[in-house]
Amino acid sequence: MSKVLLVGTLIITLAVSISCFAQVNIGVGIKFIREAPFLAVNTVWGGFGAEAGIGMTSYGYLGYNMSLLWYLVNGKAYFSMPLLRPYLGAGVVGVNATVSALGQTASGSAMGVDVLAGLEFPFDTYGIPLTVFGGLDWLMFGNLTLSYPGQTIEVPIDISGMSFHLGARVDF
Repeated sequence: MSKVLLVGTLIITLAVSISCFAQVNIGVGIKFIREAPFLAVNTVWGGFGAEAGIGMTSYGYLGYNMSLLWYLVNGKAYFSMPLLRPYLGAGVVGVNATVSALGQTASGSAMGVDVLAGLEFPFDTYGIPLTVFGGLDWLMFGNLTLSYPGQTIEVPIDISGMSFHLGARVDF
């Protein structure tokens, strides 16, 4: 169900972007949600926008390694103000995990909801195609389900709750 929601959101985002191409502003940049870095593409048309991104984090200790592949898709509503663009949005965040410990490897995934609010400061009024942004996120994840031969483990994800995001992008 969650993958259907993700694919549906992507298709709607692309369809609206293509239909409004003359009014579309596209940007590429980096975004951090807590310590997880994302390479993100942002599209804005009028007072609405969409963002899609992918990121990776990994952790390792003696005999233990965890790699996380994150992805996100969200929609935003922008409010016009001089010099600043406040926004509200919502979307989905997912993670695919691979864990190796003591010669065993487990993998799994989880999906979550991201509700966000923030401010963008575009430098385009100064002739620079750069936008910096930041704000708050409310993340809600279920458990991460890890599977390895013969067993399934439910692992709570500790990033549910209030968080933050910040980043910068180059606009085209």
